[in-house]
Amino acid sequence: IRLINEEIKDLVSFSVSICSILFIAQDLLYFLGRHLKYNAERSCVFIFDKKKPRGAGKER
Repeated sequence: IRLINEEIKDLVSFSVSICSILFIAQDLLYFLGRHLKYNAERSCVFIFDKKKPRGAGKER
């Protein structure tokens, strides 16, 4: 009986860990996708805008 209980516990903990990992990965992918979609153009423009004045300031 003890062996069966331990096997069930292992199975449950294993499945729970897999589920939590999947949920976390899903949340991360959703957040990253939304974040990248929202900020891709803005960040590119922001980086280029930042680089231009800094470069000009350093050259002068």
